[in-house]
Amino acid sequence: MRVLRVVFLLSLALITGCSGPGVFWYNPDKTFIQAKQDCQACYYEAIQGSIKMAVEEKRQRIYPISNTSSTVLRQDNEFTRLMKERGYSLVSEWKLGSDVKKLAYDVSKDDWFPIAGKSP
Repeated sequence: MRVLRVVFLLSLALITGCSGPGVFWYNPDKTFIQAKQDCQACYYEAIQGSIKMAVEEKRQRIYPISNTSSTVLRQDNEFTRLMKERGYSLVSEWKLGSDVKKLAYDVSKDDWFPIAGKSP
């Protein structure tokens, strides 16, 4: 599972343009606390969705075995879709105002996501 996390983070960085500390998931209508909650919900929903898809593919024998890289790619795509569905976009730090709280949020011990939101 730890390998999946590492591959997930690496592929997420590639998909989002190597979003380092200078790029954040941001929705101007959300507070920082709401952004943390949304990020966590999307993260776990993406994991569950990719597992369900892998099981379904195996059941239908679309692919003989669901390999790690395709599972991680599904997780990345699902996470991005879910965050965008909730109104978030990736925004450069220099475009965010000084009243916006920014942090690399630790969703689950090893998985960090850069998020930003209005200070409460």
